[in-house]
Amino acid sequence: MAWRVLVIESNKNYRGVMAQSLAKWGYCPDFSTNGKIALKKLAREKDIFLIVVDWHLPKNSGAEFCLELRRKIQRPIYVIALNGRITQADIGDGLKAGINGYLPKPIPLTELECLLGRGCDLVTSDLGYKQGVRGGVA
Repeated sequence: MAWRVLVIESNKNYRGVMAQSLAKWGYCPDFSTNGKIALKKLAREKDIFLIVVDWHLPKNSGAEFCLELRRKIQRPIYVIALNGRITQADIGDGLKAGINGYLPKPIPLTELECLLGRGCDLVTSDLGYKQGVRGGVA
């Protein structure tokens, strides 16, 4: 079964690039245009563990979205933030909010594919430990 990736992006062009790239890499892309809708989707649909989020969203920022995500959703989710004008302050705010990785815009697709792979590995490992299937850990 393919990993679902929720892309939270208001720009139609970036959503198109993401749809093509994710499908090509074997992921199942899903989309939301803002963080509020995305949080509702994540609460309903428990099989989404990977998120790519634009740092500058309508209705809330990437940091606000991530803080709310970490408070409300109690499962491992790997979050990659996209930012067209990334600063050290943005990186610090994102890490404090629980973002796992950053990429600039325009999106470097090779790096995105690598980060998503890392996210799959980390989520799988985390789920395994929580379910007690790794090395007999209960």
